[in-house]
Amino acid sequence: MLPLLPTHPLALKVIKVISCTLIAGALGLVVSKLSGIIEDHTLLERVFWVGTAALLFHVLEGMAAVILAYRLKENPVKAGVYTFWTGIAGITEMLQRLENSRQATTVE
Repeated sequence: MLPLLPTHPLALKVIKVISCTLIAGALGLVVSKLSGIIEDHTLLERVFWVGTAALLFHVLEGMAAVILAYRLKENPVKAGVYTFWTGIAGITEMLQRLENSRQATTVE
């Protein structure tokens, strides 16, 4: 199946909720930093950099989802935005669909 990736539906749901919440918080930190609310050399600035790294990884996951959606003949923009917000859970769902479509074609 998909080793090292969470595949249980409840685990995916929990990861999606947590991911959406944290990404929204990271976007809020970026807006706060750009507007000057967060000052230099504070704990919140360190959290800002962690959030920025998380945003970068989610953008990369979204780009991977666009490629996977194209291979699955799905809407790439919708898949990319969904995966940006949900993170690894969105990629896992797409990989499951890709694996299921491969198994369906090999059975026929």
